[in-house]
Formats: sequence, C-alpha cells, structure tokens
Amino acid sequence: MCNKNDTSSFDNSGWFIASKVSQLILAPLALILNLSLIAALINLKSIHLHNNLRYLLANVSACSALASLYAFVKSAVTMTIWLAGNKCK
Repeated sequence: MCNKNDTSSFDNSGWFIASKVSQLILAPLALILNLSLIAALINLKSIHLHNNLRYLLANVSACSALASLYAFVKSAVTMTIWLAGNKCK
C-alpha cells in the first residue's frame, strides 16, 4: 500500500503513544460529561436559566461532544494503523 509519494505520519516516540492513549481514555469521558450536561440543561427546570441560554449551552455541549467523538475515532484509527505496522498515511 505504500509508494514513493507516501509520507510517514507516525513515529515511535513516547509522546505519540502517550497522546493517543490519553485521547482514547479521555475522549469517552468528555463525551459522557457533555451528554450529561446536555440532558441536565434541557430536562432540569431547577436550573434557573433563560430558555435561549439553556439551548445555547446545550448546543455548545453538543458541538463539544461531537468533537470528542471525532477525536476518539481518529485516535482509535491511528492507533490501529500504527499497531498493524502500516507506516504510510
């Protein structure tokens, strides 16, 4: 699958492995916390916020949850490719 135009995107440094492992661990936690915040903002009426502010904060949390999901999937794919030994991107 590698040819002369491919560039290596992976290295074997500790920083690469540590960053991917931390993303794999922390991204699901961030996703859970953001989804919990969305549920709390929309469902709990005891939080005294104007409705527009409530929905704005829920939308921001939804965007953050989507970004966390993307980071998790990207890290999982990168680690899978790296562990499989494919060094080309």
